[in-house]
Amino acid sequence: MGHQIGGALMAYISGVVHDSIHSYVMAFFMAGFMCLIATLLVITVPQPELNAWFNVIVTTNFSCCSDLFCIKY
Repeated sequence: MGHQIGGALMAYISGVVHDSIHSYVMAFFMAGFMCLIATLLVITVPQPELNAWFNVIVTTNFSCCSDLFCIKY
């Protein structure tokens, strides 16, 4: 949902910038700057420990069955 809101907002802001300075260059640089900010925010998201995910996968007992094959995990 945030991606759609950000896209709509940037499209509107780009139009406002173009109407005021008759160029899309500033809007282009604004979009690039916001991409850099998003990159920095994504880098700061903590990642789960691999061992915790491995324990969930190994200890989970589930099966995947279809008409062609049945595999027990």
